[in-house]
Amino acid sequence: MDIRKEKNEMRAFYKTCRRAISPEDKILRDEKLCRLFLSSVTYRYSHTILAYAPTPREIDVTPIIRQALSDGKTVAFPLCVPETCEMSFHITDTMDLLRTGHYNLKEPPAEAPVYEVKHAAEDH
Repeated sequence: MDIRKEKNEMRAFYKTCRRAISPEDKILRDEKLCRLFLSSVTYRYSHTILAYAPTPREIDVTPIIRQALSDGKTVAFPLCVPETCEMSFHITDTMDLLRTGHYNLKEPPAEAPVYEVKHAAEDH
């Protein structure tokens, strides 16, 4: 099966699932997920968090981002380049720098420092 077709089918399926959740239930699920992640060993020992600015239908990970910034962790957000189908992560110390970009998603400015994934092993 073509990977793009499979990805699009999965994306459509999970969008349908998310739409079926009531707004109240979504808030409760999002809060629980954030609490679980923030209490995890993975979070505790992470130096860098790769995050996204959620759309209303996505899991609201804003509490994780705020806590990570408060804890002095490095937080990086994806920046999409549709012409090349590439994505890079850029470090910001506040969500206030994020602006609506491609695909109507909140993205960091292109001039923000790039998080080099090849250096991830050195962070540990």
